[in-house]
Amino acid sequence: MMNILLFVLFLVNSHANRRVHGIQNNLKEDLELERQLKIINKPPIKTIHVFHNLLIFHHMLPSIYHTASLIIFFTEFGDIVDCIDIYKQPAFDHPLLKDHKLQMKPSFQNSIEKTNVNNSGTGSMFGLGKDKCPTGTVPILRITKDDLIRQKSLSDDDILVQGLPGIHKAAEVSLYVSHKVDAIQTTFKEDLELEEQLRIINKPSVKTIHAESGDIVDCIDIYKQPAFDHPLLKDHKLQMKPTFQNSMKKTNVNNSRIRSMFGLGKEKCPRGTVPILRTRKDDLMREKSSLNNHILLQGIPGVHLAEVSLRPRYGPYYGVSGINSVYNPRITDKRQISMSHIWVENGPKESTNKISAGWHRDNYVKTGCYNIRCSGFVQTGKKNYLGARLPNISIYGGPTYEFAVSISQDPVTKNWWLSVDNSNLGYFPAALFPNLGSADIVGWGGRTRTSYGNRSPQMGSGYFPARGLRACYFREISILDSSRKSHGPETDQTEPFTDIASCYGVIYYGYQGVDIGYVLLFGGPGGYCGN
Repeated sequence: MMNILLFVLFLVNSHANRRVHGIQNNLKEDLELERQLKIINKPPIKTIHVFHNLLIFHHMLPSIYHTASLIIFFTEFGDIVDCIDIYKQPAFDHPLLKDHKLQMKPSFQNSIEKTNVNNSGTGSMFGLGKDKCPTGTVPILRITKDDLIRQKSLSDDDILVQGLPGIHKAAEVSLYVSHKVDAIQTTFKEDLELEEQLRIINKPSVKTIHAESGDIVDCIDIYKQPAFDHPLLKDHKLQMKPTFQNSMKKTNVNNSRIRSMFGLGKEKCPRGTVPILRTRKDDLMREKSSLNNHILLQGIPGVHLAEVSLRPRYGPYYGVSGINSVYNPRITDKRQISMSHIWVENGPKESTNKISAGWHRDNYVKTGCYNIRCSGFVQTGKKNYLGARLPNISIYGGPTYEFAVSISQDPVTKNWWLSVDNSNLGYFPAALFPNLGSADIVGWGGRTRTSYGNRSPQMGSGYFPARGLRACYFREISILDSSRKSHGPETDQTEPFTDIASCYGVIYYGYQGVDIGYVLLFGGPGGYCGN
C-alpha cells in the first residue's frame, strides 16, 4: 500500500515563524492549553459552588458527560477542588499505570510514629475544611490556564537537581510532590504527552470502521469533532452545506479510471456523525519531526516548487478547482515529502493566509492525517475523510487515476469549502483567516521538501512535463472570478514558475478541447537541487 494521502493544509502567515503579528502564536498556545486542561480536569456531572454558606447546584447530564468529577468545592483560600472518581484520577493517565491495581491504604500501620501537631495552633492548615468528598472520590486541585502558563515558564523539573543556578521560589506555599528518575522521566513525560494528545484528538466514537485501505475511521458526533477544539470556534454555528450551488463547474472525472479512489466504500457513518481518521501515537511522533509545517513557505531551505498561479491584478478570486492525476513519486528518506495541490492565498508576506488541498507522498509505513489536526477544519461530508490513503496509483505511460478537488468560498458565510469528486467534504470557518476575505492568488502544481543538503525527491510522475498527459497534470482547471463566475484561466493571466529547472518543470497549455479543458503539466526527477 503506497502512502498517497488526501490532505488539506492551511497557513496563517507565511513568515518563517508563521505568525500574524504574534496572534497566531497566542492562538496556538491557547489551543494547546485548552487541550491540556481537558485532559487534566475531568468533566463533572454535578457541581457545588460554595460561597460562605450559600450553595449553588449545577447538574450535568450523564449522557453528555462521562462520570468523572462529582462535586466541586471552592475552598476558603480560593482553590477549586474537584471530587474525582478514585479510579479516574489523573494518575491513571500515565502509560505505565494502565493496568495498575489501586491500593486503598498502606499495608503497614504505625510504622512511623505519629507526631503531635498542635491542632489549635494550625487550625485548618490545608484541605477542604468542613466539606468532604463523597465516598469513592478523592479531592484534586482544579488546574487553570494560568497554572499551565506559570508551569511552562518555571523550571520545576530541575529544582530537584542539586547545583543548578537560579533556583528561587517565594510568594506561594503549596503542598506538592515531585519525582525524577535520571533521564527516564523525559521519556515518560513525552510518552504521557502523546497519550494526552491522543485523548484530545480521538473523540469518543459512535461507530468505528476498518477501511479496506487499512485506515481506522471513527464516526464522530458532528458537533464534537476536533474542529471545535479551536479557541476561535467555541461559539461557532455549524454550517451543514454551502449556500451556493454549482458555483464551481462540476468536473467530469473518468470514474472508470478512479473506481474507488478513497473513502469508506460500502460502509457508512450513522446519521449525525462524520468520518474522522483515527490518529495513532506513531502519527504524532512522525508529525513532530515532519517537514510538512513549512512546505507551503517559499524560500525555506529544501523546499522546491513547480506551479502555475494567477496574480492579484486579475483577482480577487473566490475559488479554484481541477482534476488531478495521482502518482507515486519515489521517496528515499523519511524527511522527504512530495505533494500535488491547489491553493488560495491572500495577505502580505508577514501575515499571509493560505489554504492548500491535494495529495502527498512520504516514506512512512504508517501514515495518518495531519490534516484534521490543523484544528479548525469542520467536516460535514460522510463519504470521504481527510488523510485517506489512495490505493490506485497512475503509471507513467499506463493507466491514469485522478480525482477532482476544489476550494471555494461561501458568499454568505465566507467559509472556505473543500469539495472532493464533486462532494462537499467540509470547510474552514472564516474566523480562522483574517486576511482571506477573498484570494489574491490561486494556483495549481507541485512541491517537494527535503532536509538540508540532501537529495530532493521526485515530483508528480517523476518525469518532466510533455504533451500527452503522461506527466502529472491538472485538467479542467477553473477559477471563481470577482463576479463569482467559473471559467478557465487564459494563458496571459497565468504565471508558471519553477525555482530549479534542472529538477522540476511546469507547462501551462491552456484550453485543449472539451474532454481536457484547461490543462497544466508539472513534475520532475528531483536530485541535488540546492537549498
